[in-house]
Amino acid sequence: MLVPALVKTLAAATFCVTVLGFAVYGVVQLVGGDDNTDDGAKSPDMKASTPATDTPATQPSTAPTPSSSPTPTVPPKQKTTAPYPNEPLPLILTTPRCDNVAEVDFDRVPFSKWIDTSDLIDDYSPTEGTDMTWSGCAPQIWETMPEAHAGIVRKGTKLTDASCRAAANGGGLEFYRMWDGNPGFEKGANLCALTDKGRLVAAEVVDVKDGTDYAFTFDVTTVA
Repeated sequence: MLVPALVKTLAAATFCVTVLGFAVYGVVQLVGGDDNTDDGAKSPDMKASTPATDTPATQPSTAPTPSSSPTPTVPPKQKTTAPYPNEPLPLILTTPRCDNVAEVDFDRVPFSKWIDTSDLIDDYSPTEGTDMTWSGCAPQIWETMPEAHAGIVRKGTKLTDASCRAAANGGGLEFYRMWDGNPGFEKGANLCALTDKGRLVAAEVVDVKDGTDYAFTFDVTTVA
C-alpha cells in the first residue's frame, strides 16, 4: 500500500512543476515582449538624431570699391622744339634797297635771304615758309606772314616762354611802317616770333641803326 501512494505523490508533484514552468514562461514572454520590438516601431523620441549644422549666412563684402570719379584731365604741354646748335645765332638785316626784300624764316639757318624784286614789280610773293619780310626804302616795312605771329618784348621786361609767346600772339608787326616810329627795337629788347611750324624764338636786339635807314643785328635763341 505504501508504493502506490508514493507514486501518486510524485505524479502530483511533477504536474505542479510543469504547470508552474508554463506560468513562468508566459510571464517572461509578457514582460520581455518589448525587447523584440523593431527599431522602426520605436517612438520617434527614441530615434537617434544627427545634430543639424547651421550654415553661416554670407556676409556682405566690406572691401572698398574703386572710385568712379573720372581721372582729371591734364592739359597738354606746349609743343617744344629742339634748339639749333651753337645758339644764339645771328640775324643781320641791313637797310633794304627799294628793289629787294629780306625773307626771314626762323625754321632754317641762316634765317634770312635777300630776294631781288627789280624784275618782279608787283608780282612778288614770299617764298613758302617765310615768317616775316623786311623791305622798303624810306620807309622800311616789317610784314608778318598770315601763318606766323610776331611781336616785341620791350627792354626791361623779363623774357620767359610765357612773355615771349604772349608778345608773339599779341602781334603788332603784321604790317608796320617804320616811319610811324620805332615800335620798341632797341638794345635789350626781343623780337619774339612763333613760326608756321610752331617754333617760338626770341631775337634779341644787339645793335640797331636808327633814323631813316634802319638796320638791325639780332641774336636768335629758340625758346620753345
